[in-house]
Amino acid sequence: MDDFGTGFSSVGLVKELPFDIIKIDRAFVTRIEDDCADRELMRYFAGVASLFGAKVCVEGVETAGMRDILQHFAVETFQGYYYAKPLTLDEIYVWEPKTGKKEETKNA
Repeated sequence: MDDFGTGFSSVGLVKELPFDIIKIDRAFVTRIEDDCADRELMRYFAGVASLFGAKVCVEGVETAGMRDILQHFAVETFQGYYYAKPLTLDEIYVWEPKTGKKEETKNA
């Protein structure tokens, strides 16, 4: 299920239909670093999806801070500009993902 929490995708559908993966809309993470209510809402959404056996993907992750907060919830995958911009097929073949580790600096 894509864009969970918006439009016609709701908790009722999660309960009634067997979803493998629920992707939570970016609208719910844009202020997660600054807004306690948004963090709790994400915790709730991720928990509900997990309760019914669905894995959770969050879209719109744009900063390390967002990633760090979401790692404390029942979220399996992250999608967003923090990791990469949308890529063409040719770009995917040469793309090197971020490791999440701090880059080491070399002394000049």
